[in-house]
Order: sequence, then structure tokens, then C-alpha cells
Amino acid sequence: MNITIKDKNYRLVWGMGAIEIYCDTLECDLDGLAMIEDVSQPLKQLKAMLTIVYAAIKNGCEIDNVECDVTYRQLQEWLDQAEQGTADNIMQDFAQSKIFGKTLSEYFQTQPEETGKVKKKSASVKS
Repeated sequence: MNITIKDKNYRLVWGMGAIEIYCDTLECDLDGLAMIEDVSQPLKQLKAMLTIVYAAIKNGCEIDNVECDVTYRQLQEWLDQAEQGTADNIMQDFAQSKIFGKTLSEYFQTQPEETGKVKKKSASVKS
């Protein structure tokens, strides 16, 4: 996906590169991606969404070997002024992106659960 900010085209490149930039910026691990969908903390959610988009811009610039001359604040202003639905379209593009050959939703749904937990039978189950 491409976006144009201040008459310059930027390619959003998601994947591991953008996720690593995101995690480094927010000082989190992969679990920190959950902030993007956490509607219970709207300010943190907005910051997480902007950070992943900015990370994709920076990742795209690095991969394309071009200067990243847009700032985080310029991205914020651009999104504030963008047509309604722009942020949703960008986040949908992110959700459909791939990591290790799987879409993000597929990758995170198939991750093994914590080991050592045993599911208990409910009281209504008879042996």
C-alpha cells in the first residue's frame, strides 16, 4: 500500500521489519501489538496505530533505500486531514499483511498456548 504525504509517496511495508521497529519504539514485545486493538485505552490505541503505520513507512524507506523525510507529527496531521476511512483502510492492509508466510491473524492464532496449564473438567462432567 502507498500513501502520499506532503507530495511524497511512501510505501507501507509491514512484516517483521515494521513489527521490530514498532516494538523497539514502544519498548514492547510481540504482545505489544495487542495495543492496536485495545479499545479500552483509546489514547494508547491511537499511539499504537500511528506507531505501526510510521514503522511501516520507515521500513519501506529502508528497504527501498530512500530517505524517510516524514516525521511522526506530519503523519499524525496527514491522518487527521485524510478522508474518512483512510485509517481503517491502512489498518486493514496491516491485518492482511504477512509474517513468516502467514497473515498476521493466522500467525497469531496458531501460536502455541502457554505450556503447563491443564484444563480442569467442569463440575457437571461425570467420569
